[in-house]
Amino acid sequence: MVNPTQKNQLEKGFARAMDKQEFVKSFADLLQEESTEVTSDTKLEALENWDSLTVLEFLTCADEQYGAELEIDELSACDTVNDICTLVEKAVA
Repeated sequence: MVNPTQKNQLEKGFARAMDKQEFVKSFADLLQEESTEVTSDTKLEALENWDSLTVLEFLTCADEQYGAELEIDELSACDTVNDICTLVEKAVA
C-alpha cells in the first residue's frame, strides 16, 4: 500500500514533463523499490510489489495528477516500466 509520502513523490513525477528517468524513479518509489534497481526496461513481473492494489493506486495517481485516464486492461498489457510510461504519454497527448 502506498503511503502519503510515496503518493506525493509519484504525483511530483507526473506533474513534471514526462521525463522517463523521473517517471522511473517515481514509479520505483510507488512500488517501494530501490530506484537504482528499477529501469525503464524492468519487467513488471520481476517487481515484487507490482500487485493488484498497486495497479489501482497507480491508475488513481495517473488520473488525478496527470489527467491520464487509463484502463486496467491497457495497463495489464504492459510488460515493462517503459511500456507504462509510453501509455501515460499517449493518454495525455
